[in-house]
Amino acid sequence: MLYYSHLRRILMKKNVIILIAVLLAIAGGAAALLTSKSDEPTTDNSSSTQVAPEQKKDANNPLGIDTKSATEGPYTIHTTITTQGETNNATVYVDRAGNIKSVIEAAGQTSEFISIGDSVYSKTEATGWIKFPNKETASPDSLNSGLSGDDISRYNDSNIEDLGTGDCTAGTCRIYTTTDPASATETATIKVDTETNRISDVEITSAGGEVTVLSYDYSEGADITAPTDFTEFDINNIGELGQ
Repeated sequence: MLYYSHLRRILMKKNVIILIAVLLAIAGGAAALLTSKSDEPTTDNSSSTQVAPEQKKDANNPLGIDTKSATEGPYTIHTTITTQGETNNATVYVDRAGNIKSVIEAAGQTSEFISIGDSVYSKTEATGWIKFPNKETASPDSLNSGLSGDDISRYNDSNIEDLGTGDCTAGTCRIYTTTDPASATETATIKVDTETNRISDVEITSAGGEVTVLSYDYSEGADITAPTDFTEFDINNIGELGQ
């Protein structure tokens, strides 16, 4: 599949199961998953003050996306995932330093993740903040729901139809539909800001009918900071997390 982020897998699980899965992944030396906490960034979706980068549409980049701005902060992504009539929501914040905060609403509960420096913090309604060691260096590409550089490259290599321009979160966008050449039933609609070449909105329909909608906001938000009230993760106590 063209697009399958950590967040999509996380949103399918109940929160206690989510946390245990995160712990086991970290304990096993896998890359830490998501992130999360700080003040809410202000919202301003206007692109009128942005200067379009030199990135241009060409044979290697037919979508004309400025990949750097789409994968490096600051930005916020509002995400909804709908599967079999159930919709889950997440908001991911990436600051200029590359720290990440994620707030996930799934199965009627809210979970938060923060990735900052070499540590990951996780919080559910049942546990409070827990700090884990991040045993592998991880980039925003692998820690949030946005399109990674590899995702963008794969979309550029897919079957693309140019639908012209139209309305989008950023204002006016070039609009494309893409089809995964390996799976004709997975499609995406991608809207790219005409002024900045940044991704504005993406709607992905998977082969199984799952619909993922991403909306980007590139406003400068508050710096993401680590929580001060937390407990250190102890692998010996992992069995207590579900109690």
